[in-house]
Amino acid sequence: MGVTVKGKQALACRLGGLSDVTYPAMKYLAYGSDTATAFAKAQNALVGTEHDRQLATVAAATTTDTNDTCQISYSFSVASAVTSGEIGVFDAGAAGNMGARTLLSSSKTLSAGSTYAVVYKIIVSA
Repeated sequence: MGVTVKGKQALACRLGGLSDVTYPAMKYLAYGSDTATAFAKAQNALVGTEHDRQLATVAAATTTDTNDTCQISYSFSVASAVTSGEIGVFDAGAAGNMGARTLLSSSKTLSAGSTYAVVYKIIVSA
């Protein structure tokens, strides 16, 4: 799991109060098919086929210190049978910038008509 270059830029600039037009909030979750490609900070898209991307619920959560974690969650309605191996956080409903990506420790086989609940946590630490 990691925060991309675009994610670091967005975090740093938004902390400083810069325009949300320049660095929109990273509040879209997507899942994709890649099961093997490790995270790289320059990535700006899922590596495999992106199966779905949706506007997620974003909330502060506590990991170590109060509200030190950005928690992004969504329950996807799976339209057709697919395998999910990666999750990404984006600033737009299509294209846009990827702020973070993780390769799942084991892929998830999803069946048509199922619900795929994803919770992505970005912990801010020193």
